[in-house]
Amino acid sequence: ESELKAKYREAEDPRSAFELMKKVKPDLIFLDTHMPVMDGLSVLNVLRGSTQFKHTPVIVTSESSDETMIHLLLERGI
Repeated sequence: ESELKAKYREAEDPRSAFELMKKVKPDLIFLDTHMPVMDGLSVLNVLRGSTQFKHTPVIVTSESSDETMIHLLLERGI
């Protein structure tokens, strides 16, 4: 098993992701824009507003080609 795979964690929704991130303190976050409870942009806003995850690199996955959404994500440092 690779070191990356051994460290990989997945959450079912943003609330459980925030709890997991507090415990694990990730070096990198993969974020989908379409999730239950909270969309990816909202999650990214919470991350960028926190002192703990403000500078954590985020890679966003999306099927959307909405240029406005892409621009907003880029403004938030993805």
